[in-house]
Amino acid sequence: MRALTFLLKVEDLKMYYKIREGWVKAVDGISFSLDKGCSFGIVGESGCGKSSVALAIMRLLPRNAKVIGGRIFFNGTDLMKIPLDELRSFRLKKMAMIFQSAMNALNPVFRVGDQLADAFQYHEKVSREEAKARVQEIFELVNLDSSVMQKYPHELSGGMRQRVMIAMSLLCNPDLIIADEPTTALDVVVQDQILQSIKDLQERLKLSLILISHDISVILETCDKIAVMYGGQIVEYGDSNSIFNDPHHPYTSGLFESFPTIHAELKDLMSIPGSPPDLINPLKGCRFAPRCIFKKNICEKDPPFVKVKNEHYSKCHFANLERFEWRGTL
Repeated sequence: MRALTFLLKVEDLKMYYKIREGWVKAVDGISFSLDKGCSFGIVGESGCGKSSVALAIMRLLPRNAKVIGGRIFFNGTDLMKIPLDELRSFRLKKMAMIFQSAMNALNPVFRVGDQLADAFQYHEKVSREEAKARVQEIFELVNLDSSVMQKYPHELSGGMRQRVMIAMSLLCNPDLIIADEPTTALDVVVQDQILQSIKDLQERLKLSLILISHDISVILETCDKIAVMYGGQIVEYGDSNSIFNDPHHPYTSGLFESFPTIHAELKDLMSIPGSPPDLINPLKGCRFAPRCIFKKNICEKDPPFVKVKNEHYSKCHFANLERFEWRGTL
């Protein structure tokens, strides 16, 4: 039997939130795979379902959330069939998550060194001295002085708190790290430092990485493969070079034209008109159609996921027919 090359495989995943008005279809039938040692980026605007994908993979769902369908395979094991008690041994040891806000993720009344030592002891059953030695070792790996172990979260800068979260994710040598908007609320210099640290550690330790961001330039710089999400669905999927050089979905093209570049001629930034879709009652056809300047009558039907080239797919009726250029069209 041929050995598995992928570490994570998601098949037709659907995860909804129950609210007073109905079910919010935050993740509505997405599929992707992540090879061992590779990096995968999920990009899209706020509310498209990026963070919900991460929570579904980790099965860290709030009470009003439910996985409606689909399967998640981790190293060949179906995570949806594992009891929650057993799944706790997977978290941190097999897969770990860097949360979006370190200040909210860390306990404010405990020193950060104690928090990490507690987590390590839960999984490894070692002495307190061994646990603190491991924390100190990991702190050095993420360029934190050992004195930080004695600090409370509020005594640290945003960048230092984020490095503590990275250190926590590395404690038990997991195979997969999910970084959910790891640079939120940080200035651009610290953002670059954090992202470079994550990338360096991923390559040095041969980790698999899922990076979630609303900034497509960050994803392109960091990841081997990319999934562009819109309205709870993946609308374009492929390797980063292919998507950057030849996007085949109007939403992806719009994202590219909405951020500045220092290498090309100066141009006014473009914006995508309209608002994200209502995920309680999403359109039956293309969910991007109300905002798309290229829409036609056929867009009232749900578009198929079309292969445009090797390992490059687009969920658009015109994926193989047009190159979408927003500039000069609006």
